[in-house]
Amino acid sequence: MTPPSIVTGDPTVGATSFAKTCSDCHANLNGAATRITDPNQLQQT
Repeated sequence: MTPPSIVTGDPTVGATSFAKTCSDCHANLNGAATRITDPNQLQQT
């Protein structure tokens, strides 16, 4: 069964997790969702 959307979870929790564990090495990803608006493309980028 295909889910209705690949967009899942709480964005606030995701942002907090990213800030704590990923942003030191991947700071260039901040704002990626505003540059790549299609969730499928964002997932594959």
